[in-house]
Amino acid sequence: MLFVALSLVTGVLYCVVTPPFQVPDEWNHFYRAWAISEGQFQPIRHDGGVGFLLPPEIPALAESLAADVVFGQRRHVDPTRIRNAVDAAQAGEARVFVNTPTTAYLTSLIYAPQAAGIALGRLFALSPLQCLYLARLMNLLVGTALIAATLRVEPWRPWLLSLVALAPMASSLRASASPDVVTLGVAFWLIAKIASLVLVRDAVASRRDLLTILGGTALLCPMKIVYAPLALAAWLIPERAFVSRAAAWRFRLLQATIVVALGVCASSRAASLWVPFRTDVATNPSEQFAIVLADPIRFCALVAADFLEFGPRYLAQMVGQLGWLAVNLPKPLVAIYVLVALVIWWLETRVVLEPRRWLIVAGLVASSLLATSLSQYLIWTETGAQLIDGMQGRYLLPLVPLAAWLMPLRCPRTEHSRLLLPTLTIAIVLLATAVALVEIVARYYPHGFELLL
Repeated sequence: MLFVALSLVTGVLYCVVTPPFQVPDEWNHFYRAWAISEGQFQPIRHDGGVGFLLPPEIPALAESLAADVVFGQRRHVDPTRIRNAVDAAQAGEARVFVNTPTTAYLTSLIYAPQAAGIALGRLFALSPLQCLYLARLMNLLVGTALIAATLRVEPWRPWLLSLVALAPMASSLRASASPDVVTLGVAFWLIAKIASLVLVRDAVASRRDLLTILGGTALLCPMKIVYAPLALAAWLIPERAFVSRAAAWRFRLLQATIVVALGVCASSRAASLWVPFRTDVATNPSEQFAIVLADPIRFCALVAADFLEFGPRYLAQMVGQLGWLAVNLPKPLVAIYVLVALVIWWLETRVVLEPRRWLIVAGLVASSLLATSLSQYLIWTETGAQLIDGMQGRYLLPLVPLAAWLMPLRCPRTEHSRLLLPTLTIAIVLLATAVALVEIVARYYPHGFELLL
């Protein structure tokens, strides 16, 4: 209940204070969600691009409000433009093709909340910008519900997961039209469900539990196949939790089949819809993948070098680098947030994995890290480059619940530690939220809170 209250309050604040389309790729996600709200689930190819047929008012809205504000192109937004867009008329019946290659290949599942909000706005003849705010609010409600469901089944680390989910990065995403909200929520919930069977002594896996895990796997894999290794943590459910050893292996093989089948489908879909995302450098996933296969050790070395060099940046982004990577939280605040997370991680640890299982979990987390880096190397990095371009800390947030299993030190259960958990969580979340909102206002608004007035 505490998480729900904090998530909704902070989420509404982020929703109002963050200017339209000032979340990474939010306009492209808004385009895709709008298309789904009209029943366009499959993208179309047109004039060398891939996208959807949308009212011309939709791309015009993004061009008017955000085209010159992304990254460092202009410091402030114009509140007058936002007010005028709120009061504008509903979108008309005309349609134009809008090229959206960065979202066209993604599954429609992750746009369900935003599309529902937009459909509601269109039903009441609201302006496109009002529809965007409804999409944000629906995303906030669904994202909050998914994390709340996670906390109900998470056996050992609900405070750590709450802290991560309430960080400025995750909270601002929930208050946007980003599809990362659903992906993050499903990943958190699925790992928590698996944890309730793996980390709880004498847990029994009912048929409903197993079907739930299989369903969660089938949901997560199409959303982002790079997170599929996380679902395979279900193989660690001990055989004693099943009715028989044969039942355990039937479940494991069925889950593996789901992962492989959906992985092939997702990869085939992405390949069939591929259009270069970037115009500043030459990218070619097929050639990049051939380079990786020719020398996989070299690629692993690139991944290791990338995390060694930019690991602190990714960690800071997981806490909160907002906007189009343009709103940075103070470094001392990021350090304090990370330190509090480490303390809570230790305070909540009641089970330390045996070495064999620890290595398996570490391998699954490393596999997902490697797959995430590979995705950016294939679609965003210049062909043949000796680096990995495009990685961001928010891509690593879904890995946190499983990575939390790797704490090697068990904390003795004391009343003192139990009191520290809510105190630390509430204090750092409120502090980080307040600082993040002030930083957003300072970055985007020329006269402070003029927009709210």
